[in-house]
Amino acid sequence: MRMKLVAACLMGAALIGCTPPAPDAETPEQAQIATFEDGGCLGYLLLQRAAIAEGRAQGDEAALGTALEAWRASADDVLSTTGLAQYEASSVAVQDDADAATLETEAARCVADAPQT
Repeated sequence: MRMKLVAACLMGAALIGCTPPAPDAETPEQAQIATFEDGGCLGYLLLQRAAIAEGRAQGDEAALGTALEAWRASADDVLSTTGLAQYEASSVAVQDDADAATLETEAARCVADAPQT
């Protein structure tokens, strides 16, 4: 009987030590994503730069590249390299259906709003 009680106490202590964080606690990955917001700029800039490179749009590729690097730099403190790559890929996927006029307008906004480096 005494052994069962000791075993139960040890199991309880082990469970307490292994308890997952409270539901409202953020893991580092969740905190990273939650604190970086670009308003869709990475996706818009990548898509507009690709459209210019492919001859489907006109514009200043260098300005887009500079803004893109500024947005990426602002994410450096928040996202890992892998996290940034995933964020960019999902941003492109979300913005991919935008028409040419929307891409041009949003890319211009993103250039104007780019973080100062």
